[in-house]
Amino acid sequence: MARFLTALLGGGAGEHGAILEPQTVATMFAAHYQPDPRIPGFGLGFFRANLGGHLVVEHDGILPGFDAQLMLAPDDGVGALAFANGARRGMHWLAPEVGGLLRRLLGVPDDAVRADVPHHTELWGDLCGWYRFSAHPTNPARFTIGPGAQVVVRRGRLMVRALSPIPALARGFLLHPDDVQDRDAFRVELPWFGIGTGRVVFSRDPGGSVAAFHLEFAPLSFEKPRSTREREAQR
Repeated sequence: MARFLTALLGGGAGEHGAILEPQTVATMFAAHYQPDPRIPGFGLGFFRANLGGHLVVEHDGILPGFDAQLMLAPDDGVGALAFANGARRGMHWLAPEVGGLLRRLLGVPDDAVRADVPHHTELWGDLCGWYRFSAHPTNPARFTIGPGAQVVVRRGRLMVRALSPIPALARGFLLHPDDVQDRDAFRVELPWFGIGTGRVVFSRDPGGSVAAFHLEFAPLSFEKPRSTREREAQR
């Protein structure tokens, strides 16, 4: 795996010679699925992330009792990988651990919920409602997340909850504003799954109605039904 990581950082070449052309490796790291330009998206077999302006690509391997994580910043020539037995803090606990190591190597601070971005409660009515999980019916994530999600206001706070059989997902997560210039950008905390924090962005259709929201992890997208948007636009 170390040789594989080295070859990826070397543009497809390792100690025994070239296997892939550099442009082929660059194509693997490029965004081939990106539901929103504010979300890093997915490459060819690699999840993409943005660590303080540094492009990072990664993938994990998870089976009961076996965990693996590979993560690299190709433009910086830096990478890290780790293997572990067990997952006491959740299925994806190893990813933020390796991500933290890579952040230290790059000199990038951890992403965190911001306290300097104000809430815009006047927009909450547009964001609230039911959203359909846009994954294919055979996607295993449907068994975890369920058929969709709901954005609601509880005790004066904006939240998103999945229609999931998993209690932590069904209880929901607070939506914290994440960008002074973008009122449709938020961040959620996912400590129960060992993921840390993740960005949530709402996208709008040409008429200005909220059409969907996207979670940078995976990435996952949830679409607001067109009929609901049409009714909201008529109000």
